[in-house]
Amino acid sequence: MTEDAKDLAGPTNINLLEACVIGIVAAVGAVLLKEGVGRLGAWRIAMGAESHNYLSLASPEMTMFALIGLVGGLISGALIQFVAPEANGSGIPQVKAAILGIPQDLSLRTAAVKLVSCVVALGTGLSMGREGPTVQLSAALSANASKLIRSSPKHRAQLIAAGAGAGLAAAFNAPLAGVLFVLEELIGRMSGFTVGTAVVACFVAAVLSRLVGVHSLDIQLSKYNSVSTFAAMDIPFYLLLGAAAGLLGALFNKGIIGGLTLNRDLLKWPVTVTCGLAGLVSGLLVASQPPIFHDYSGLREALLSGNLGLNTILIVLALQFVLTVVAYSSGAPGGLFAPSLTMGACLGLLSAMVEQHFCGTANSITFAIVGMGAVFCAVARVPMTAVVIIFEMTTDFNVVLPLMISCVVSYLVAEKLDPGSIYDQLLEWVGIDTHIVEGDAGIMKTKSAADIMHRSVETIADDCTLSTVRAIFANSKHHGFPVVDKEYRPVGMVTHHDVLEFDRLEHGGETLIIEVMTVKPVTINSDESLAEVVLALDKYKISRLPIVEKGKLVGIITKADVVTAESQFLLRSKKTEKIND
Repeated sequence: MTEDAKDLAGPTNINLLEACVIGIVAAVGAVLLKEGVGRLGAWRIAMGAESHNYLSLASPEMTMFALIGLVGGLISGALIQFVAPEANGSGIPQVKAAILGIPQDLSLRTAAVKLVSCVVALGTGLSMGREGPTVQLSAALSANASKLIRSSPKHRAQLIAAGAGAGLAAAFNAPLAGVLFVLEELIGRMSGFTVGTAVVACFVAAVLSRLVGVHSLDIQLSKYNSVSTFAAMDIPFYLLLGAAAGLLGALFNKGIIGGLTLNRDLLKWPVTVTCGLAGLVSGLLVASQPPIFHDYSGLREALLSGNLGLNTILIVLALQFVLTVVAYSSGAPGGLFAPSLTMGACLGLLSAMVEQHFCGTANSITFAIVGMGAVFCAVARVPMTAVVIIFEMTTDFNVVLPLMISCVVSYLVAEKLDPGSIYDQLLEWVGIDTHIVEGDAGIMKTKSAADIMHRSVETIADDCTLSTVRAIFANSKHHGFPVVDKEYRPVGMVTHHDVLEFDRLEHGGETLIIEVMTVKPVTINSDESLAEVVLALDKYKISRLPIVEKGKLVGIITKADVVTAESQFLLRSKKTEKIND
């Protein structure tokens, strides 16, 4: 039986209260981001609405949009550069790194900067989404909540993952997709604790966000007087859509990584400057187009209405691609979910036009919806999440079959052209090899205390006198020993510092050790995981830990033993990687 199977088969202890708290804070984060971006975006559009002469480069509208974009970019960039550099980008790579055990700053300061800088950046016109930032914001709040509860490192990581999934669920009103995203992208495996906690957190987050009005990404087909359809004659064109989405997703990911590399290795400008320039460029390009382009969420609705012509669709696709690459490459805070959906809708409409040309009929809205899922899948490489998230956005079962076809094809094509999700690629771009790190996380779960403990343990009998103990310390390199009774059960711990402190108080040398030792020592069973060992060492601020079986001492583990085990594992992993290369 595998470890994950054991997790599912064994008892699962879900902290329902903590899961509910995680869901609540995720919903709060989603609402704050949605309201902040919406209000600031509405102000930007109103300020630029004085002139609609979009063909004139000197129009007040273009000047206003460019100025707002420049100022917004400078402000958000300055917050990232000088206050919390970890708040850049979508935030999902940072969350994944934290879950894998790599130190990341998920403090309240980072959460606050993420919220404010994202509202400023997106509200002033940068072409990115708020869904990724919601994930990081929720994960940061969950990380701070988990510090208040003594849980194992493995469970603490899963609580952070549950917070991230709850953030996604709150942003999309898609609780199932939030759970799947945790399992498919962030954790990469299934356990009862992970599933249970994520389900509760995502449910609470989605319900609360829906109650307070976070519906911006919902797709109501009745509003467009359309019903989704799927027929056998559509299959070749959905296969074509999937292949095109895979190609677009691979190019988009390469564009993001290429833009970041250009800024880091060639331009080498401060993030404040690059964000300001990105805002300026976005303002100029958007203002040079008709008013329909000024509101990104309204643009998606216009695409789904099916009333846009071929030229407009191509312009939307090109602009969204370029503006998102420019914005993300600048280091500005913002996500890639929403731009992926917009580009997917464009690609779906183009595929519908191809079918219309050859077959004389096509359901353009269904193609647009399926295209959204296919491109999102090609970018994030999460086929099941892509299917479920679009289904939850539409609540229409008829889109599931074409979604499955296109998403699987887009995933296969994108993986062939450019392996790895955009989040894995972003981690590798900063020097984090997710494959080695996942293995390192595995050793904490798969190795037990018995695997690394020292079985030959020097002990002190509980009837020893202090003078005998002094002699033992004088002839040993160790600075602490477990004290055992006649049945070899640990009844205490004594350190050299304890003896010195006792001598300082001028007690007699024939004192029994039981008067000096620390009674009721912290112990751990030999079958407990290495993660539990690390938790105990950290929780009780001790440097050595007695290991027991049925109450009797069988070994001892020190902090140095844990470090050595991890170092040896990483060394073997690197050697294996070189051999494979």
